[in-house]
Parts: sequence; structure tokens; C-alpha cells
Amino acid sequence: MLIGSTPKCNFSFPVINLSALIKLNAMKEKYRFQLPIFLLFIGSSVTAQTSGAQIGKNLADHLLIKTSDKYLYRDEASKVEGTQFLNESFVDGNVQTNKAMFERVPIRYDIFNDQIEFKQNNNVYILDPDTQIKKIEIGENMIMVVGLYERLKGNRQLGFFTMLDSGKLTLMARQVVVFQEAQLPKALESSSTPAKYLRSPDVYFYKIGTGKITKIESVIKLIGALPDHNDEVAKFAKKEKISARKAAELLSLVQYYNALTK
Repeated sequence: MLIGSTPKCNFSFPVINLSALIKLNAMKEKYRFQLPIFLLFIGSSVTAQTSGAQIGKNLADHLLIKTSDKYLYRDEASKVEGTQFLNESFVDGNVQTNKAMFERVPIRYDIFNDQIEFKQNNNVYILDPDTQIKKIEIGENMIMVVGLYERLKGNRQLGFFTMLDSGKLTLMARQVVVFQEAQLPKALESSSTPAKYLRSPDVYFYKIGTGKITKIESVIKLIGALPDHNDEVAKFAKKEKISARKAAELLSLVQYYNALTK
């Protein structure tokens, strides 16, 4: 080699496609919690054949779901009044998928985040809405995964709904919890107002047969969607003074209609 000459390299550095890398990372984040659900219960049908159901202790083994980190921040959570849960404590529930039934799972429904939490070995796991979940039973509540009439959080278009009645006409409720930020003390006030979780009125939806889910705006509009028994249902609603905001009254209307269609 001559002094001052430039040495020749026999190798080259790989060219990194930055835009492709960004897209790949975005896809990984997008499917971070969706892909594990897609792999839901692989192989579980083999063990399910012996008993028809599986004990809750096996649920986390078949569900590769993210672990909740809420319990790392218990001090912060304790400063918030109210609750985001349907039931604050874990209760034994059942999770039925399109491949297996898991019974006696310590479970609770996080209404605010629209997630199901289940507990195993002092770890908390999160179950997001997914079409492979057929139903979840928590006490007297039957929770289903339904395609939303509108997008709520992020790009997710599925949500957990409480089933109130089924038949030709299905009645469902969307439970709602809102978060109120902490407020600094106002003039002449000695202390601040803590952050709160507040329960809002449920929102009700209906579905006819296999049709799309529709929000119940009013009783009149609901009756208008039932042309086969419009007159009978209208008379019933007028006589019983049905309100679109009261679950028990809507339930009686839906049950009356379903009885007419049998």
C-alpha cells in the first residue's frame, strides 16, 4: 500500500429503509395486543374435549395477553374517588370463546377502559374485546363482544356490551364511566377536589335479527324499526309509558315484541 493512498473496502454497509422501519414499528404497536388474541386458545380444544370446560387457572396459559401494570401504581389509584369497574373486587366468572369454556375465572370488568381483567397468581391480565370471545358471565351480567356503531378509543371498533334480552329483537346496554380530573382549590377553599370516576347513564342499543347494532335515540324511532308489529308495540309503549332511558321499561317493550314474533 502506498503512503497516503486510500485502502479499498471489500464489504459494504446495508442500506436501511427508514420509512419501512417506521411502518414496521407502527404495525408492531398496532397489533401488540391484537395478535395474541388471534392466537387465542391454540390447542385448548384438545384438553376441552375431556371435560367440556376448563378451570380458570389455565386461562392465562392459553391467552398470551399483556399484564396490567395498574398494580404498580396503587398509591396513585388510591387518590382517585369512585371506581372504573363494574365490580371493584374480582369475582368468579366464565369466559366462553369459539374454542373452549373457561370457568371460575377471577374476573372483573373495567368499564372506563372497556377491558376485562382476570387474575392469576397475583398477576392481573387484560382481555380486550375480540370476535373470538363469545360471551363473558360476571354474576348476573352477560357481556358480549359487539361491533361498535362508532369508533370509541383509538382504531378499535369492537366493544363489550351487556346483553339484556335476545330474540328477533336484541337489547343491549353500553355501560359508561367518565373520569373527572382533580381540581385545584378555589377561592376560600382549603383543599383541592380529588380526581373521580363517575358513572354515567347506560346507553342502550338494539339489533334486529343479524342486522347492525343501532343506538336507541327514542322509543318512537325504535317502534318505527318494527313494521311487522308496529301498531301493537306502539299501543303497549303508550299504555306503559315506556322511556328510552330506563332499562327495565325498554326490556319490557323488547320482551313484548319478541313474544309477538314467536
